[in-house]
Amino acid sequence: LGTRRRAAAVVVGAVLGTIQMRALAMRLALARWADAASFLEPALRSSAVHLAQLHAQFGVLQLGIVAARETEQAARAELEEQHAVALAARQLVAQGERYMRQSEGERAALANELCESELCAAA
Repeated sequence: LGTRRRAAAVVVGAVLGTIQMRALAMRLALARWADAASFLEPALRSSAVHLAQLHAQFGVLQLGIVAARETEQAARAELEEQHAVALAARQLVAQGERYMRQSEGERAALANELCESELCAAA
């Protein structure tokens, strides 16, 4: 019975030793994590501030893009209107040129008639 107790005490001692070693390893790991967390916390806070600044800048850029799109649409509308005016002016010039050619032809015909009538009157 004494041998069994001694053997059980050795086994229990070995198990307790293993548990103590694991507990020590866990405490060391937790201490390392705590150190890392204390180091990372200011960096994360700084990153959060930087992210908030970037988000604000992104909002400003979005507003700028919206304004640029509105300006582009207004410019396109104005260009379309100017193009329509230019087409109308071109049509008016072409019509005026046709009228001038037509008037020139009519003037030449009247001049011929006048010359013929003057010749007839002179003869």
